[in-house]
Amino acid sequence: EEEAKGSIWRLQGIFFEPSATFEDINKKPTFVVALLLTVVIALIGWNIIDNLVDVQELIEAQIKAAPQAEGLSQDQIELQASYTVPFIKWVAPVLIPPLMMLLVAALMLLMAFLTGGTTTFKKLTAVVSYTFFFQTVISITLMVLVFAVVADPEAINLQNPVSSTLGFLFDAEDSPVLYKLASSADVIIWYVIYLLGLGLSKVSEGIKVRKGFALVAVLYLIYVFIGVIWNMLF
Repeated sequence: EEEAKGSIWRLQGIFFEPSATFEDINKKPTFVVALLLTVVIALIGWNIIDNLVDVQELIEAQIKAAPQAEGLSQDQIELQASYTVPFIKWVAPVLIPPLMMLLVAALMLLMAFLTGGTTTFKKLTAVVSYTFFFQTVISITLMVLVFAVVADPEAINLQNPVSSTLGFLFDAEDSPVLYKLASSADVIIWYVIYLLGLGLSKVSEGIKVRKGFALVAVLYLIYVFIGVIWNMLF
């Protein structure tokens, strides 16, 4: 059996040879390099955006547009934004990737076991880490390009900054449920779901590609459903 090609090869392989990348992960599952690069790219991306636009003013505009901001004074809005900006620029890029990686890997492991598949948490963690690396590179690149060329940055909806979804068809305030549903139809997200399903099939026994995609898609649809219910209630 061939030896694993390793982390450096996988960083480009996830873009051009995802199937071979996950097969390589199955031989020797590692995730640290992909996770660290995901964090670094997210940090660099948000700090580039901060140089392109005033993120403080951008966050203030988002707060003012939210229904919950009704009755807030300008000082209160500025104070809330002052706490949000460092969270977006520094805390979220460092904490969210590893937490989401572990959560998604654990849910995929559960779905695999419930449907008769066998794999390991370490292998799924590696699959998720390289998939998230791919998603972060694409998403951050598109966001930087959008903020670099847009005429009015404050008009950008941070929940849907890149029009890769159908969310632009509905107003988030007037039709929050329809907006949430339309925003879930994201080209990037669904390709990420395909990658996760492909990875699940390559590192598991008893799970084919279609089944892997279906299992991950079910998890995503449950997430969307919970979000819709939340919007309806609040």
